[in-house]
Amino acid sequence: MIDQQYFDDLVTSATARLNGDEILLVSAHTESTAFARFNDARVRQAGSIEQTTIDVDLIEGKRHTEATVQLSGDEVSDQARVERVLERLREQRAAVPDDPYLVINTEVTSSHHVGDNELPDRDQALSAIAQGAGDKDLVGIYTSGGMASAFANSLGQRNWFETSTFNFDWTFYLRADKAVKNSYAGFAWDDAAFNRKLDDAAVKLTALAREPIDLAPG
Repeated sequence: MIDQQYFDDLVTSATARLNGDEILLVSAHTESTAFARFNDARVRQAGSIEQTTIDVDLIEGKRHTEATVQLSGDEVSDQARVERVLERLREQRAAVPDDPYLVINTEVTSSHHVGDNELPDRDQALSAIAQGAGDKDLVGIYTSGGMASAFANSLGQRNWFETSTFNFDWTFYLRADKAVKNSYAGFAWDDAAFNRKLDDAAVKLTALAREPIDLAPG
């Protein structure tokens, strides 16, 4: 996951390579996420995802061309990659017609928000899940991490929004055709809140274990 300074430096580098009256718009999505899959209340698979993509829009007059770029996290290679993309977009733009619906906001309005990272240690969360499930057949997936969305342009605007969240979707299985689904998500893990979710699901699971009642018509 890249940080705001990395993104700003990338856009500044690209802006320095513009020609004439060209305008550059860049949006980004970056994330660093850890995950764990549960089956029978045990971790069966664990891993992580690190990825960053940017959307580049190169404009001149009423003509523009766009591309999506996957970043590596290496500043030198990423700046070189974006430079090559600009050259390709410039060539493509020469062959596209004017876009009558193209509107560019030239008023610079920058913003910055980074939420507090109160996520639990992954092992702490996984331990709480395993202990809470007990001997029940729990199947689910736990994810946690940070992600950010960003926008910048060659006119000087910079926007960055970053947050850290977790999500646990799970199912208690009684047997193949009977199960209770629930979820717990947020910004900070609370054992008491999670245990209430587990207790609620357990009560519903107990109800499902009762023998069905056939209602006679009439």
